[in-house]
Formats: sequence, structure tokens, C-alpha cells
Amino acid sequence: MNILLVWRQQYDRMRRSLTRLVNVSTGVEAASSEDATDVLLHFFEDAYHLRNWITSALPTKKADVEKAINDALTLSLCADLANGAKHFRLGPAARHPPRTGDVNTAIVSQSVTVRPAPVGSGRPAAAPLHSWSVSSGGEDYDAVELARQVVQAWDVWLGDQGLL
Repeated sequence: MNILLVWRQQYDRMRRSLTRLVNVSTGVEAASSEDATDVLLHFFEDAYHLRNWITSALPTKKADVEKAINDALTLSLCADLANGAKHFRLGPAARHPPRTGDVNTAIVSQSVTVRPAPVGSGRPAAAPLHSWSVSSGGEDYDAVELARQVVQAWDVWLGDQGLL
């Protein structure tokens, strides 16, 4: 495999993670609350770690990747969510200070809509719907919409770099 294209494996993994997240959130794929949250965190970790794969394959892009993450709020939020999940905290003294500037950037709520089958129908219950809220800098974000925007931000940056 061409080392310059190895980053594409992580890019494709990120896109599959987004598909799974959307499927879990919309009830296309059944998941418990815990499993659904795992899918959410997995997406943000996959999306943020794309930077490592790009800079490993293309070391000359490191400064450009870091600038893209710092300049795009969606990518900064992604970085903080991934680092907060992996390292348990954000902060100036932490190894990974917050890209957003907010040490409290986090997933702050999860909602689950249970969809039982109509009584007496004999049909199974429909898969639950899951949603989450992210808070950072005094603003709230829908986590699934944020995930979509993260992929879009990577697509734009990769396109601008002539990589997609």
C-alpha cells in the first residue's frame, strides 16, 4: 500500500463511524444507551485521530492540520471531546489543553426515546432513538449534527489540500 494513502484508511473509518452513529441515533440500528454512547465517543475519537494518520503519512502537513483544527470550531470541539474521553479531563495543566479554550467542553446530556410496539400488535418494539447535547463556551450543540459537520470540515480541508 502507498504510505501516502494510508491516512485514507482512517478517513474511511471515520465515515463508517458517522454512518453507525446516524444509524444508532435514528433507530436504524438498535443499541442500548451505553452502546449508543460508545458509538458517539468512537466517532469523535476516529475523527480527531485522522490528524495523526495524515501527519504520519504526510509529515509536511502537520502545521496545516493543526491550524485547521484550531481554526474550525467543529474540529476544535471534536478534539476536545476525543481528548476528554480518552484522557478524562481537559485543562491548561493537562497534556492536551482544550482546543476550544473551554475546559468544560463535554457531552452534557443524552436522551433516549423508547418506541414500544402497539399493545396487542404482536410486533417487536422499534429500536430506540438516541440524541446527545454537547456544551462548550456557553453554547449547546446537537452531537450528531456536530459529527456531520466534523466530517464536512475534514472533507473541505482535505479537498483544499488536494487529498480528496
